[in-house]
Amino acid sequence: MRRALMSLALAFAALWCARPEYVRAQAGQRAIVQRFRGPRAAGLRRRLIDDLQEHGVTVVEEEEVRAARRRLGFGRRLRGDQYTQLGRELHAHVFIDGRVRRRRRRWSLTVRVRNARDGEQLGTGSWAGRTARALQAIGRNGYRRLSRHIARGETAGAQATPVPDGEVPWWQRRDVEDTTESPPEDEDPEEAAPRETSTRYDAMRLSLLGGTLFRSMQTTASVYASQRGIMPTDPATATIDEQRSYQSNGIGHFEIGGRLELYPGAFDEQQGFPFLGIILQFTHSAGVQTNGFNETTGDPVTVPTNQLDFFVGARLRYRFGPARREPEFHLDAGWGAFNFSLGLDELRQIQRDTIIPPMQHGYFQAALGIEYGVVPTYLTLGLEVGARVGTNIGGDTRNVWGVETAASNGFLLGANMRVEIPEIVQGAFLGLNVQYFLFVTDFQGQVGCAVAEECAGFMDPWSDTRLWEVWPVASTGAGPPDLDAVVGGPSGPVVDNYVRLQLAIGYAFY
Repeated sequence: MRRALMSLALAFAALWCARPEYVRAQAGQRAIVQRFRGPRAAGLRRRLIDDLQEHGVTVVEEEEVRAARRRLGFGRRLRGDQYTQLGRELHAHVFIDGRVRRRRRRWSLTVRVRNARDGEQLGTGSWAGRTARALQAIGRNGYRRLSRHIARGETAGAQATPVPDGEVPWWQRRDVEDTTESPPEDEDPEEAAPRETSTRYDAMRLSLLGGTLFRSMQTTASVYASQRGIMPTDPATATIDEQRSYQSNGIGHFEIGGRLELYPGAFDEQQGFPFLGIILQFTHSAGVQTNGFNETTGDPVTVPTNQLDFFVGARLRYRFGPARREPEFHLDAGWGAFNFSLGLDELRQIQRDTIIPPMQHGYFQAALGIEYGVVPTYLTLGLEVGARVGTNIGGDTRNVWGVETAASNGFLLGANMRVEIPEIVQGAFLGLNVQYFLFVTDFQGQVGCAVAEECAGFMDPWSDTRLWEVWPVASTGAGPPDLDAVVGGPSGPVVDNYVRLQLAIGYAFY
């Protein structure tokens, strides 16, 4: 009895050791390896072809496949019975195609094998890893993982191998490993197909900004003649018109800043709702100053100058097409602040005909823009147009040129260019931004006190030096003039123009 059991155990062990690791494809099997899709797909396809040929599978040449497609009038993507017709034309047994996906820091490759007789899928093989290099294993084990599917391939016109009634086909038996039912151990099962890299929206875009801002402002102001050293017969009614302006030197002063675009619904693999996000942007001047001359001595005076531009808002975007290069529209809405500040102590010292107010604007902005990938992946161009509705204006602005001045409105027009080279660093980009914007301010009312504690009592407005510069008021004859009855000052709304040139370097996560 013991001898019989020992013989049985030895026989079982011999059978187990002789178990084949994979099913070898039949000699003479011909395969059409179609185009692989996704990043770095061409190289992985080439590796699989080399491995198949090394194991005796004949891979039909691409030129031969293209010529057959032209003869049959087929496109690159086959449908329905086109598999059967092309397979018959080329005496092929199977069609093989693949797709590469990048899911954040994980890469995956799925290869599908179709029967040339009827176009039905015979099975798939999968590879995955944290880097694209992990997928190169297909060049070592591609044939091993796909061989049993290739072995089942049949040429067009062949009859399916009959299976006796009640017998389970060999490929459905439990003792044959089936890699199509469960993914490899190093790949997590996918609950839903992720977006391909070429169709994903940016989930975050962060950039550093540097460039110049050019300013140009000009208006005509009516002032008392006596304030300019002219001694008229009636100083209460004698006025002159003079130009007040500010213009930057060269291309303007330097500024630096940053910009963040964040879309919470675009961080997941499927990007279920990538359309709504937030925008945060700021810029600040670097090394800017304003020069003037002392009213009394004529000596040069340097006026400290600072410029700050800040915006926070929401963006709604929509792309007309699946690919990243397709036209993408966006609508922005939010609140911003723009300050062009001047040192008040130094401003009081300079010649009065050169004084302009510091500008402090708060506004609500709405803008509409479009971007389009002129060269897919590598070059994107964009345009933007918007309006600004003033919400508040700073106290210094009103104090210097009119305490009853209301908030300013504005307009903006911008263009941008973005260059990406994913072969070097995926997501990194360089950009060039050009923007023109303006503010329109209608100054109203009398100016405020230059030094508040010195404004007690009354002085004739044409000789009062305690205020910033008294605008001419209506004459009352013999009675004291009413300082609030302003008839001088800036003539009409003042248009303040700005041109911004920016270079951007940043990273987009998608």
